Amino acid sequence: MNTKVQVDRRSAVQNLAVGVAAAFSLFADRNAQADPAWSPWKDLISFAPDHLALVAARKARGRAPLVFEVQRIENAAKPVVNLDQFAVKLEMLPTVDGAKLTDVQLLNHVRKNLNSFFDPNFAKLGAHLPDDQAEWDKGVVLGTIMLFHIYKWGVPIERGAVVVSKSTPRSWVFSPVKIGSGIIGTHPVAGNREFGIRPEGTGHVLYVRAADRPYDTLPPESVIFEGADALWSSFQASVAKFVNENGGKAASVAPVIHRPQWKAVVDAGYFKP
Repeated sequence: MNTKVQVDRRSAVQNLAVGVAAAFSLFADRNAQADPAWSPWKDLISFAPDHLALVAARKARGRAPLVFEVQRIENAAKPVVNLDQFAVKLEMLPTVDGAKLTDVQLLNHVRKNLNSFFDPNFAKLGAHLPDDQAEWDKGVVLGTIMLFHIYKWGVPIERGAVVVSKSTPRSWVFSPVKIGSGIIGTHPVAGNREFGIRPEGTGHVLYVRAADRPYDTLPPESVIFEGADALWSSFQASVAKFVNENGGKAASVAPVIHRPQWKAVVDAGYFKP
């Protein structure tokens, strides 16, 4: 066979092999980088409230100094991370006091009346100090500290403080904080929980979602997760009921819950300290 022809064929085969290898490599890279199921929570997983900014915000409003520590998700004791979303699909917004609410107004109504949307067997929300309550009544401002009073079978078992660590017209984030060692002490979880409303299709979705981990060795993870799931499921149902009873149209969306290992989340690149 002509030497040139042999060389050309050999080159063609080599080029084909290189092309196939490159295509396979590209496919493998894309496959390796495919987003896991928990990727929609990346923002909450990595959100690290700026403690100095929160302290400065309180000081700018004339608040007295307060020692508190934001409980960061990476410092939690338990190896499992909770990624959840409890949402309500709104096809029509409700009418209150003769006026149809906007999406922002609905979220603000829910915020100011959170205890009306909580099952009292699971939790109640209060303020850490009277000034915090006054701030909460007016709006959502950075540094306001609220208290979750946590119940089991209607019996108080825990209190956990949270700080408003982020705020926009359509959302806010509560981040757990430690205040003192005995009273109030630590919050059961570390991380972030967001409340918000967003447009979707021709309607809206009002939601609460979280990226958090049990902060201490006790109580067991199952106790914390079961209590939280029950609370936010009751919140979902109460919001939908309120909307439907006030001229709107709403339905609860099936909760989305993932409980991966924290190491897996970090290894996947969804935590950036």
